[in-house]
Amino acid sequence: MTPGWRKHRGEASLFLSAFFFSLTALAVKAASVHFTGAFIAFFRFGVEILLCFGLLYALRQQFRVKKPGTWLLRGFFGAGSMALYFVAISLSSSGRATLLFNTYPLFVALTGALFFGKKMNAGHVASLLLCGAGVWLVFHDKSDFGPLGDAAGLLSALFAGISIHFLQRSRESNPTVIVYLAAAFFGIVFTAPWAGSAVSLSWPLAAMLAGVGAVSLAGQLLMSYGFKYIHPTRGSIIAYSSLPLTMGASFFLFQEQYHPLFFLGTFFIVAGLLINLSNKRNK
Repeated sequence: MTPGWRKHRGEASLFLSAFFFSLTALAVKAASVHFTGAFIAFFRFGVEILLCFGLLYALRQQFRVKKPGTWLLRGFFGAGSMALYFVAISLSSSGRATLLFNTYPLFVALTGALFFGKKMNAGHVASLLLCGAGVWLVFHDKSDFGPLGDAAGLLSALFAGISIHFLQRSRESNPTVIVYLAAAFFGIVFTAPWAGSAVSLSWPLAAMLAGVGAVSLAGQLLMSYGFKYIHPTRGSIIAYSSLPLTMGASFFLFQEQYHPLFFLGTFFIVAGLLINLSNKRNK
Protein backbone atom coordinates (compact mmCIF):
# COMPACT_ATOMS: atom_id res chain seq x y z
CA MET A 1 0.00 0.00 0.00
CA THR A 2 1.50 3.33 -1.09
CA PRO A 3 1.51 5.96 1.72
CA GLY A 4 -0.71 8.99 1.11
CA TRP A 5 2.16 11.50 1.12
CA ARG A 6 3.94 9.55 -1.60
CA LYS A 7 0.79 9.50 -3.72
CA HIS A 8 0.53 13.28 -3.37
CA ARG A 9 4.18 13.67 -4.31
CA GLY A 10 3.61 11.43 -7.32
CA GLU A 11 0.62 13.50 -8.43
CA ALA A 12 2.61 16.75 -8.06
CA SER A 13 5.44 15.26 -10.13
CA LEU A 14 3.01 14.29 -12.90
CA PHE A 15 1.40 17.73 -12.99
CA LEU A 16 4.83 19.36 -13.23
CA SER A 17 5.87 16.94 -15.96
CA ALA A 18 2.76 17.95 -17.92
CA PHE A 19 3.91 21.58 -17.73
CA PHE A 20 7.36 20.67 -19.08
CA PHE A 21 5.81 18.58 -21.84
CA SER A 22 3.73 21.59 -22.85
CA LEU A 23 6.89 23.70 -23.10
CA THR A 24 8.50 20.93 -25.14
CA ALA A 25 5.63 20.83 -27.65
CA LEU A 26 5.83 24.60 -28.20
CA ALA A 27 9.61 24.50 -28.62
CA VAL A 28 9.36 21.63 -31.11
CA LYS A 29 6.82 23.55 -33.18
CA ALA A 30 9.12 26.58 -33.26
CA ALA A 31 12.10 24.41 -34.25
CA SER A 32 10.09 22.60 -36.96
CA VAL A 33 10.33 25.74 -39.10
CA HIS A 34 13.96 24.76 -39.64
CA PHE A 35 14.09 20.97 -39.20
CA THR A 36 11.95 17.85 -39.52
CA GLY A 37 10.33 16.40 -36.45
CA ALA A 38 12.47 13.26 -36.76
CA PHE A 39 15.72 15.25 -36.66
CA ILE A 40 14.53 17.31 -33.70
CA ALA A 41 13.79 14.02 -31.91
CA PHE A 42 17.26 12.68 -32.84
CA PHE A 43 18.97 15.76 -31.38
CA ARG A 44 16.74 15.62 -28.33
CA PHE A 45 17.63 11.99 -27.60
CA GLY A 46 21.35 12.74 -27.99
CA VAL A 47 21.18 15.65 -25.54
CA GLU A 48 19.20 13.56 -23.08
CA ILE A 49 21.69 10.69 -23.14
CA LEU A 50 24.50 13.11 -22.29
CA LEU A 51 22.47 14.73 -19.51
CA CYS A 52 21.43 11.37 -18.07
CA PHE A 53 25.00 10.12 -17.84
CA GLY A 54 25.95 13.45 -16.29
CA LEU A 55 23.27 12.92 -13.65
CA LEU A 56 24.47 9.37 -12.98
CA TYR A 57 28.00 10.68 -12.49
CA ALA A 58 26.81 13.49 -10.19
CA LEU A 59 24.73 11.05 -8.13
CA ARG A 60 27.56 8.48 -8.16
CA GLN A 61 25.28 5.84 -9.57
CA GLN A 62 26.38 3.05 -11.87
CA PHE A 63 24.63 2.21 -15.10
CA ARG A 64 23.12 -1.07 -13.99
CA VAL A 65 19.78 -2.37 -15.25
CA LYS A 66 17.54 -4.70 -13.27
CA LYS A 67 14.87 -6.70 -15.10
CA PRO A 68 16.28 -5.87 -18.55
CA GLY A 69 13.32 -7.34 -20.43
CA THR A 70 10.87 -4.85 -18.95
CA TRP A 71 13.46 -2.08 -19.34
CA LEU A 72 13.92 -2.81 -23.05
CA LEU A 73 10.17 -2.89 -23.70
CA ARG A 74 9.79 0.45 -21.90
CA GLY A 75 12.53 1.81 -24.18
CA PHE A 76 11.03 0.48 -27.40
CA PHE A 77 7.50 1.75 -26.88
CA GLY A 78 8.56 4.93 -25.11
CA ALA A 79 10.98 5.93 -27.88
CA GLY A 80 8.42 5.17 -30.57
CA SER A 81 5.86 7.35 -28.81
CA MET A 82 8.24 10.28 -28.35
CA ALA A 83 9.53 10.22 -31.94
CA LEU A 84 6.02 9.96 -33.41
CA TYR A 85 4.84 12.82 -31.21
CA PHE A 86 7.57 15.12 -32.51
CA VAL A 87 6.72 14.11 -36.08
CA ALA A 88 3.05 14.84 -35.43
CA ILE A 89 3.88 18.33 -34.12
CA SER A 90 5.98 19.14 -37.18
CA LEU A 91 3.28 17.90 -39.59
CA SER A 92 0.35 19.62 -37.86
CA SER A 93 0.50 21.90 -34.81
CA SER A 94 1.64 21.70 -31.22
CA GLY A 95 -1.94 21.96 -29.93
CA ARG A 96 -3.41 19.36 -32.26
CA ALA A 97 -0.56 16.89 -31.79
CA THR A 98 -0.79 17.28 -28.03
CA LEU A 99 -4.52 16.62 -28.23
CA LEU A 100 -3.98 13.37 -30.14
CA PHE A 101 -1.11 12.31 -27.91
CA ASN A 102 -3.23 12.91 -24.81
CA THR A 103 -5.68 10.23 -25.87
CA TYR A 104 -3.15 7.72 -24.52
CA PRO A 105 -4.93 7.24 -21.16
CA LEU A 106 -7.62 5.47 -23.15
CA PHE A 107 -4.95 3.07 -24.43
CA VAL A 108 -3.46 2.75 -20.93
CA ALA A 109 -6.84 1.65 -19.59
CA LEU A 110 -7.60 -0.63 -22.53
CA THR A 111 -4.24 -2.39 -22.69
CA GLY A 112 -4.04 -2.51 -18.89
CA ALA A 113 -7.35 -4.31 -18.62
CA LEU A 114 -6.62 -6.63 -21.55
CA PHE A 115 -2.97 -7.53 -21.03
CA PHE A 116 -1.61 -6.31 -17.67
CA GLY A 117 -4.26 -7.34 -15.16
CA LYS A 118 -5.06 -3.79 -14.06
CA LYS A 119 -8.37 -3.18 -12.30
CA MET A 120 -10.60 -0.22 -13.00
CA ASN A 121 -13.26 1.08 -10.62
CA ALA A 122 -16.26 3.32 -11.31
CA GLY A 123 -14.22 6.47 -10.71
CA HIS A 124 -11.66 5.49 -13.34
CA VAL A 125 -14.38 4.69 -15.85
CA ALA A 126 -16.26 7.97 -15.26
CA SER A 127 -13.05 9.97 -15.51
CA LEU A 128 -12.01 8.24 -18.73
CA LEU A 129 -15.43 8.77 -20.29
CA LEU A 130 -15.44 12.48 -19.46
CA CYS A 131 -11.88 13.00 -20.66
CA GLY A 132 -12.51 10.94 -23.77
CA ALA A 133 -15.63 12.96 -24.57
CA GLY A 134 -13.66 16.17 -24.09
CA VAL A 135 -10.91 15.00 -26.43
CA TRP A 136 -13.48 14.04 -29.07
CA LEU A 137 -15.16 17.44 -28.85
CA VAL A 138 -11.86 19.28 -29.23
CA PHE A 139 -10.83 17.02 -32.09
CA HIS A 140 -14.11 17.40 -33.99
CA ASP A 141 -13.15 20.27 -36.27
CA LYS A 142 -12.37 20.90 -39.93
CA SER A 143 -8.61 21.08 -39.85
CA ASP A 144 -6.42 22.12 -42.76
CA PHE A 145 -3.73 19.65 -41.74
CA GLY A 146 -3.24 16.40 -43.61
CA PRO A 147 -3.90 12.90 -42.26
CA LEU A 148 -0.23 11.99 -41.74
CA GLY A 149 0.13 14.27 -38.74
CA ASP A 150 -3.07 12.90 -37.22
CA ALA A 151 -1.92 9.32 -37.81
CA ALA A 152 1.44 10.01 -36.16
CA GLY A 153 -0.31 11.60 -33.19
CA LEU A 154 -2.64 8.65 -32.66
CA LEU A 155 0.18 6.13 -33.02
CA SER A 156 2.22 8.07 -30.47
CA ALA A 157 -0.72 7.74 -28.08
CA LEU A 158 -0.94 3.98 -28.62
CA PHE A 159 2.78 3.49 -28.02
CA ALA A 160 2.64 5.72 -24.94
CA GLY A 161 -0.29 3.79 -23.52
CA ILE A 162 1.65 0.54 -23.72
CA SER A 163 4.88 2.15 -22.52
CA ILE A 164 3.31 3.45 -19.30
CA HIS A 165 2.79 -0.08 -17.99
CA PHE A 166 6.41 -1.08 -18.63
CA LEU A 167 7.59 2.26 -17.24
CA GLN A 168 5.85 1.61 -13.93
CA ARG A 169 7.20 -1.94 -13.68
CA SER A 170 10.73 -0.90 -14.58
CA ARG A 171 10.61 2.03 -12.15
CA GLU A 172 9.93 -0.40 -9.29
CA SER A 173 13.44 -1.85 -9.62
CA ASN A 174 15.47 0.84 -11.43
CA PRO A 175 16.30 4.50 -10.72
CA THR A 176 14.41 7.09 -12.75
CA VAL A 177 17.43 8.05 -14.89
CA ILE A 178 18.15 4.42 -15.78
CA VAL A 179 14.52 3.88 -16.77
CA TYR A 180 14.52 6.84 -19.11
CA LEU A 181 17.83 5.94 -20.76
CA ALA A 182 16.11 2.93 -22.34
CA ALA A 183 13.85 5.24 -24.36
CA ALA A 184 16.72 7.57 -25.24
CA PHE A 185 18.86 4.69 -26.56
CA PHE A 186 16.06 3.29 -28.71
CA GLY A 187 15.07 6.78 -29.82
CA ILE A 188 18.46 7.77 -31.14
CA VAL A 189 18.59 4.52 -33.13
CA PHE A 190 15.06 5.01 -34.53
CA THR A 191 15.79 8.59 -35.67
CA ALA A 192 19.42 8.13 -36.80
CA PRO A 193 18.46 8.10 -40.53
CA TRP A 194 17.55 11.81 -40.19
CA ALA A 195 20.83 12.79 -38.50
CA GLY A 196 22.18 14.35 -41.72
CA SER A 197 20.41 17.63 -40.99
CA ALA A 198 23.08 18.31 -38.36
CA VAL A 199 25.35 19.74 -41.07
CA SER A 200 23.07 22.78 -41.36
CA LEU A 201 23.04 23.52 -37.62
CA SER A 202 24.04 26.98 -36.40
CA TRP A 203 24.88 27.75 -32.79
CA PRO A 204 21.55 29.50 -32.06
CA LEU A 205 19.57 26.59 -33.53
CA ALA A 206 21.74 24.06 -31.70
CA ALA A 207 21.04 25.90 -28.45
CA MET A 208 17.29 25.81 -29.21
CA LEU A 209 17.36 22.06 -29.82
CA ALA A 210 19.47 21.51 -26.70
CA GLY A 211 16.79 23.37 -24.76
CA VAL A 212 14.17 21.02 -26.21
CA GLY A 213 16.18 18.06 -24.94
CA ALA A 214 16.69 19.53 -21.46
CA VAL A 215 13.03 20.50 -20.94
CA SER A 216 11.81 17.19 -22.35
CA LEU A 217 14.14 15.24 -20.07
CA ALA A 218 12.83 17.14 -17.03
CA GLY A 219 9.29 16.12 -18.00
CA GLN A 220 10.28 12.51 -18.57
CA LEU A 221 12.13 12.15 -15.26
CA LEU A 222 9.26 13.70 -13.33
CA MET A 223 6.83 11.38 -15.10
CA SER A 224 8.95 8.31 -14.34
CA TYR A 225 9.13 9.30 -10.68
CA GLY A 226 5.40 10.00 -10.42
CA PHE A 227 4.32 6.71 -11.94
CA LYS A 228 6.18 4.80 -9.24
CA TYR A 229 3.43 5.81 -6.80
CA ILE A 230 0.35 6.40 -8.97
CA HIS A 231 -2.01 3.95 -10.71
CA PRO A 232 -1.24 4.12 -14.47
CA THR A 233 -4.78 5.09 -15.45
CA ARG A 234 -5.01 7.81 -12.79
CA GLY A 235 -1.57 9.20 -13.60
CA SER A 236 -2.22 9.23 -17.32
CA ILE A 237 -5.39 11.26 -16.90
CA ILE A 238 -3.42 13.84 -14.89
CA ALA A 239 -1.34 14.32 -18.03
CA TYR A 240 -4.41 15.83 -19.71
CA SER A 241 -3.52 19.08 -17.94
CA SER A 242 -0.87 19.71 -20.61
CA LEU A 243 -3.59 19.87 -23.28
CA PRO A 244 -5.24 23.22 -22.42
CA LEU A 245 -1.81 24.68 -21.58
CA THR A 246 -0.36 23.78 -24.96
CA MET A 247 -3.45 24.77 -26.96
CA GLY A 248 -3.73 28.11 -25.21
CA ALA A 249 -0.08 28.92 -25.80
CA SER A 250 -0.33 27.77 -29.43
CA PHE A 251 -3.18 30.22 -29.96
CA PHE A 252 -1.11 33.17 -28.75
CA LEU A 253 2.27 32.14 -30.17
CA PHE A 254 1.36 30.46 -33.47
CA GLN A 255 -2.13 31.87 -34.14
CA GLU A 256 -3.66 28.40 -34.02
CA GLN A 257 -7.42 28.74 -34.35
CA TYR A 258 -9.94 26.79 -32.28
CA HIS A 259 -13.61 26.00 -32.67
CA PRO A 260 -15.98 26.74 -29.75
CA LEU A 261 -16.08 22.98 -29.21
CA PHE A 262 -12.56 23.34 -27.81
CA PHE A 263 -13.87 25.18 -24.77
CA LEU A 264 -16.64 22.64 -24.21
CA GLY A 265 -14.11 19.85 -24.55
CA THR A 266 -11.83 21.53 -22.03
CA PHE A 267 -14.74 21.62 -19.56
CA PHE A 268 -15.20 17.86 -19.88
CA ILE A 269 -11.47 17.24 -19.51
CA VAL A 270 -11.24 19.34 -16.34
CA ALA A 271 -14.31 17.55 -14.94
CA GLY A 272 -12.64 14.21 -15.61
CA LEU A 273 -9.44 15.38 -13.91
CA LEU A 274 -11.33 16.45 -10.81
CA ILE A 275 -13.12 13.09 -10.57
CA ASN A 276 -9.81 11.31 -11.02
CA LEU A 277 -8.11 13.32 -8.27
CA SER A 278 -10.97 12.68 -5.85
CA ASN A 279 -11.00 8.96 -6.58
CA LYS A 280 -9.49 7.18 -3.57
CA ARG A 281 -9.59 3.59 -4.69
CA ASN A 282 -6.30 3.41 -6.55
CA LYS A 283 -3.33 1.13 -6.35
